[in-house]
Amino acid sequence: MSEDLLQKYKAYYEVRAQRYANNENYKNSYAAERKLADAIISCNTLEEIRDKMGNLNELCGTALLKDQYLMEKKHFEKHKEVIRVKEAEQVLEKIDQFDNVMDAISHVNDVSAKVRIEISMDESHPMQFFGDLNLLDRYIVYTNAEVPEKYKSDMTNSAEEIKQSLLKGRESIEKNNHEWQSGWQINPDICFEYRHFRKSPLKEEFLKELRELYRTIVQR
Repeated sequence: MSEDLLQKYKAYYEVRAQRYANNENYKNSYAAERKLADAIISCNTLEEIRDKMGNLNELCGTALLKDQYLMEKKHFEKHKEVIRVKEAEQVLEKIDQFDNVMDAISHVNDVSAKVRIEISMDESHPMQFFGDLNLLDRYIVYTNAEVPEKYKSDMTNSAEEIKQSLLKGRESIEKNNHEWQSGWQINPDICFEYRHFRKSPLKEEFLKELRELYRTIVQR
């Protein structure tokens, strides 16, 4: 019975290792799983497994984390996500120091919590600016509308209401983000960095015109 169970253990760990064989994205996982499988396969009795396994199973967990963050880093570098890539970079800086997977996960969680605040602050720029483009469009319409004299005051009032709405929007997001990053201010220039601009359906020249108008109105 014990011999049969030992063979099942050996087969199980061999299959685990083979999951990652010849997969360029999981080189570290394969190396760790291969080392673990070889240790188990070398056992002649069930009693040997505990001693020979040691922390090899833990190292398989950290190796998998490393491979996952290497893939994430490659993906974000491809799209020039200079903020989002920070999580992968900071995790990878220390991942090899951990021989306990729970310690590695704790490190990942600490880094993730910190970087996600940076991501939120970064995403707030396009969220506000791109989100206000419709208001800017209406502001342009009301400001330049050619209407009979009796309607001009209505156009002017409507334009002023939109202007005040844009200002309140800027004040609101800056107040909120100040709680997370002291001194945070909206910066429409950041919206033209590749990671954000690639998501815009508008031509750069036209968007830059809107940016200058937006700056004038919200004083940023």
